[in-house]
Amino acid sequence: MAEGRVEFSNIPPEVEQYIKALEAESEEWRRKYEYALEEIKELLHHRFGRSSERYIEEGQQELFTIDEAETVRKEEVSERTETVEVRGHRRRKAGRRPLPKTLPRVRIYHDIAEEDKVCGCGAVRQKIREERSERLAVIPEQYYVEEHIRPIYGCKRCEGSGDEGKPAMLVAPAVASLIPKSIVTPSLLATVIVNKYCDHMPYYRQARRFYRQGIWITRQDMSNWTLKVYEKVKPLIELLEEEVRRGPLIQMDETPLQVMREANRENTAKSYMWLARGGPPGKGVVVYSYRESRSADFPKEFLSGYKGYVQCDGYESYESAVKGVAGIELVGCFAHVRRKYHKAWVTSNKRSEEAERGLKYVQRICGIGVCQVKGSVNSNSR
Repeated sequence: MAEGRVEFSNIPPEVEQYIKALEAESEEWRRKYEYALEEIKELLHHRFGRSSERYIEEGQQELFTIDEAETVRKEEVSERTETVEVRGHRRRKAGRRPLPKTLPRVRIYHDIAEEDKVCGCGAVRQKIREERSERLAVIPEQYYVEEHIRPIYGCKRCEGSGDEGKPAMLVAPAVASLIPKSIVTPSLLATVIVNKYCDHMPYYRQARRFYRQGIWITRQDMSNWTLKVYEKVKPLIELLEEEVRRGPLIQMDETPLQVMREANRENTAKSYMWLARGGPPGKGVVVYSYRESRSADFPKEFLSGYKGYVQCDGYESYESAVKGVAGIELVGCFAHVRRKYHKAWVTSNKRSEEAERGLKYVQRICGIGVCQVKGSVNSNSR
């Protein structure tokens, strides 16, 4: 008799079939119940738990055990090895970090009064040492106007008739400008674009900063300048994309974003920013590309002519983009694999042991990869 089940003899076949159906239904509901509990636990962890996916094994034990024979071999080796003293770890010194040596220094001396330099015995006090402290000072942004002056020359005597091969009046050529007939300079464009895309400062905030200095630059002005700069640097972007495809590996991903007041699209429509990272070893390049959809059109277009590995997540567009293309192989990301194990580890009591074993495998593999990278860097430095 099976444990937890009562068996009867001489049960009609239809009753026995009904009992089996009830047992199957009970097992199905039990699985649904356990799945619902795991889902609730995951939601509670997502809402109130830590967002970090950090995992540290207690006691710093072996990351995983293959089999008993392996364990016996390790014990035999440990019995034969001698105990050695391990050098202590290098710790970061607490306290304030020093200011960069590349910054210019302005020395300000704070000396005592001349009468205090004479001791009570009549001798002159000698300087023993100096106490130094550093403070960081800031010069606010300075705006100035470049006034370009071009003298115009002409001959009053012949009014140009003496040299028919040249114009009657001569003037130096106009200074080249990235955006002709505008007030912009390279420094102004660099400031606006860095503030916008590196420091995430919207145009309206930049306009307020200019206005506090008495300078009238509108959001529309800065937007138009950015679009014109993009047209100018588009050949450079194409060169960077070619550089990405020169490497043996390309990492790709996409993230959603919303674009307001885009032509022929609702403000609630979802667009995507695609990222591609690659390039020859030691010369990494990252390229961002905006697209209105998440379809396979962009990876298919970007990977045209490329031969090598493409590392990405499990989104089906990547597989569709390289399907039937020779020379391209998709490889997964262990960060995504590890996330599934971590999710099961924090939410499932039943599968916690198996999930923890998977975390240990991934941790060991990533540790091997880090050691290999550090070893290659050290060998290159030598």
